[in-house]
Amino acid sequence: MKLKYLFITVVSMLVLASCGSGKHATGPSGYEVTNPNAPLAKKELRERFASLEGSYLDWQDVKVPVKLKLKSPKSFNVSGTMTMTRERSIYLSMRVFGIEVASMMVTTDSIYALYKMDKIYFAEDIAGFLGDVPATVGNLQDLLLGRVFQIRYSRPEVSHCSLAGTQGEWLITPSGAPRGITYEFAVQMPDNRVRTMSVNVPGRKPIVATYSDFENTEAGAVAGTTEIETSTSKTSLNAELEFNFNKAEWNTGGIKSWSTPRGYRRVTKAQVMKILNSLGKI
Repeated sequence: MKLKYLFITVVSMLVLASCGSGKHATGPSGYEVTNPNAPLAKKELRERFASLEGSYLDWQDVKVPVKLKLKSPKSFNVSGTMTMTRERSIYLSMRVFGIEVASMMVTTDSIYALYKMDKIYFAEDIAGFLGDVPATVGNLQDLLLGRVFQIRYSRPEVSHCSLAGTQGEWLITPSGAPRGITYEFAVQMPDNRVRTMSVNVPGRKPIVATYSDFENTEAGAVAGTTEIETSTSKTSLNAELEFNFNKAEWNTGGIKSWSTPRGYRRVTKAQVMKILNSLGKI
């Protein structure tokens, strides 16, 4: 039953993301900034942006072991594998004792999820799912990996971003978001890595992603741990992804496809949210 909670929570996060706080991460222990409150000049901010963007290398696909930890509304851990094809798809397979029990996939036109133990599945056209938010699969991949992105585009442009901050932390606020939506990235020094990404949508609870354990890979700098927090009016959601990039396979040409087995019952967004809200009462 706990695995079903995990499945519902992750699907719910996808539902809520189709709609995120000005919360910023605190500094990692063990480092010092001489004058963390000193404001940065425009030139310094642009140099830091160039350094950050330059740490991102191009990649085509990756298959990486992942541990998914559900912290709220219930506590449960499960291991699996995430396979991503750049700008095209994200496939998450969740396994217990080596047997796949649930899977999810995001493509350029659809979002799918499957829970084998109850023979239920979720499927939604991505246009209707995202509504007025023109995010891409590449944007979602960057969100998972702890990278700066700009909605609609594969790489951020400094000319399309507002930069501000201090020696200790600086902020990137991309332009061009749909009206009423704001999102920003908090970058901490001295490692110059994204520590939080926050999204605010009018009438919705914020979504906050917090990043840690950055590693240098064939694709450049990526977060080894990504924690995502949000909530409905009744239930808080908190899930953490731990990637094992030491065992990642990059640029092998691997591509995943989706098929729904016969005999499965389809669940809607409304049904998913109803189940989620009931979890907070259990």
